[in-house]
Order: sequence, then structure tokens, then C-alpha cells
Amino acid sequence: TVAAEYVDGYVIGVDENNVLFTMKMGDWGRTTLGKIKLPGLLGYNTYQALDMAFDYTTNTLYCITDEDGNAKKPARLITIDYHTGKASDVGVVGFEKGQQGVTLACDNDGVLYTINYATGDLYTISKTAEKVNGINTVSVTKVGETGYKPQYWQSMTVDHDTNTLYWAAYQGYAGKSAF
Repeated sequence: TVAAEYVDGYVIGVDENNVLFTMKMGDWGRTTLGKIKLPGLLGYNTYQALDMAFDYTTNTLYCITDEDGNAKKPARLITIDYHTGKASDVGVVGFEKGQQGVTLACDNDGVLYTINYATGDLYTISKTAEKVNGINTVSVTKVGETGYKPQYWQSMTVDHDTNTLYWAAYQGYAGKSAF
């Protein structure tokens, strides 16, 4: 599993083959909902999920994706209907070229957070897109530096009892890792 989120007694996850699934807590039987696909010019484009977050203020499941496999299409913020598996595009995540969000978490106020993979800085992500050069783009706003530069897979979540943001910060074999 490369991304997952707990929602209402279920774990909703995405595996390494980009297959979306649900598992009921305590049962752990896996129900496959299908691959995460977004409509594109040539049918459907498949994007690899990086992290997921549930917004309890709007009952919306968000997912941040990697760029497509050919690195020609930038990372996106999408919503997923976790009952049907239908994905909807919100927009391109508005980092500068060569930068991208690698985690996703949502606090009790509905604010989305991500870590910039290139710098390790913490950002907020808008949940609505605006046209930038004709492309639906969700803006990002820098919150601050973390002192860590991520390597490989990362994950972030919010403890909704305390509204505390946690990041599993992996810096590779030679770096410091923290939680």
C-alpha cells in the first residue's frame, strides 16, 4: 500500500499498482474499487497516488498524485468517491517546475497540508483551482521550513483528537528520519 486513510470504520487505500481498495476495520477483507484514472485527451490517464487525506468538514477524500509515469504531466490534487472509486480532478498542484508535494493531511478546520519533496518545506494546498495559463491549478502557500529533506515515500496525517500534524519524515539511508 502506498497511500491510505481511515474513514468511518474503513481503511481506504491505494496499492503499488494504483488499485483503489477498501477494508472494513476488524474484517480486513479487501474490496477492490478499480484503478485511479482521470479523463484525458487520449482516454484516461493513470496517476500514482502518493498520499490521501479526509476532510471531515466537507466529507471529502483527497489524494495527491505523482506526475504521470512519463513525467510529462504534473502532480495533481484529486478527490475520490470512496464508495464507488470515481476520481475527479481538482487541478495541478501549483509548485514551481522541479518541485512537488509528496504528502497530504487535512486538519480539523479543513486545511490541506503537504511537504515539498524538493525542499522539505511545509505548505498548505488550496482545495479549489484557478486557471493559470489555461490550466486548472491549485495554489500552494509556504507555511515554513521543517529542517528535513524527504527521500522516497513519505506520509503525513493529523491526530483529529488533538489537531496535531504528524509527518513520517524519511531522509534515506544516510539521513535523519523523524516522526
